[in-house]
Amino acid sequence: MESEIATNTEDIATHIADVANPHSVTKAQVGLGDTDNTSDANKPVSTATQNALDLKADDSAVVHNTGNETVAGIKTFSSSPIVPTPTTDMQSATKKYVDDNTGGISDAPSDGNTYGRKNAAWQQTPSGSGTTSGTNTGDQFTSTTASKLLGR
Repeated sequence: MESEIATNTEDIATHIADVANPHSVTKAQVGLGDTDNTSDANKPVSTATQNALDLKADDSAVVHNTGNETVAGIKTFSSSPIVPTPTTDMQSATKKYVDDNTGGISDAPSDGNTYGRKNAAWQQTPSGSGTTSGTNTGDQFTSTTASKLLGR
């Protein structure tokens, strides 16, 4: 009796492990008669889905949120863009960043210097020498201006 139980147990295990459809069950027998084994890549796309896909912009025609890209042409913004603090040369800077980092240069300097404003009469006293004076025609840029802009 025990040997029959062992044989039946082996037969059941073999039967369960057999995935080759040992009973020849069809898809119609289990209610799947209208299905097929078409891969997703070969399935048709609905007209609505295709119309929506056709309206999508080509990836090369859009500006992305990340990555380096060159954007050509004139762009008009409805509001001011947010510009991060510059960390290297040739990066954009906000007016506030420039105002905060130019050593106090303004339209009306309190020390009397004109700091290179075009066609302005100027007079300044360089350190260690007498008074220098003249008229700035717009072609000069005083060393004091350069040192203030450069933070020296």
